[in-house]
Amino acid sequence: MENKTTSKSIALNYGLILGFTTIIISVITYIIDMPLKTGWISGLLGIIVMIALTFLGIKKFKETNDGFLSLSEALKVGIGIALIGGIIASLYQLVFLSYIDPEYISRVQELQLEQAVENNPEMSDEQIQMMKDMGSKFSSPWISFAGALIGNLLFGFIFSLIGGLILKKTRENL
Repeated sequence: MENKTTSKSIALNYGLILGFTTIIISVITYIIDMPLKTGWISGLLGIIVMIALTFLGIKKFKETNDGFLSLSEALKVGIGIALIGGIIASLYQLVFLSYIDPEYISRVQELQLEQAVENNPEMSDEQIQMMKDMGSKFSSPWISFAGALIGNLLFGFIFSLIGGLILKKTRENL
């Protein structure tokens, strides 16, 4: 049987779903003004969605490839999904931080600083200033864009590797 669906088309389809699902999670989180203390919930939800879509994309490729899948094919599909999804989500984040709510990063940094002081009341003024300085170095929307994209690719690699090892079935194994 001929391979009807290419790895590129699967990566594109599942990557689009991943990217737009990530945007929806971000918008909902922003609208309900999820406090920093429970922001990990949206992060966890994003990771679960990424794991599911990466696994489903790899599984779909295996199904369209007569039930065969090599580890390199799994990595290609999974990293492709992560790349497409990451580009879409990172572009949204860049637009959000540059135009929709440019003060968002500074508000998050302020909340983080308050939490740090609350959790560690004996912090010196020098330590507090050091935290502020470090935060300002990473407050650019472009740094956020690059960090989100790199993180997405890293997680995509890990999830693809695991999914590929689980679903791997090569013709040599027969």
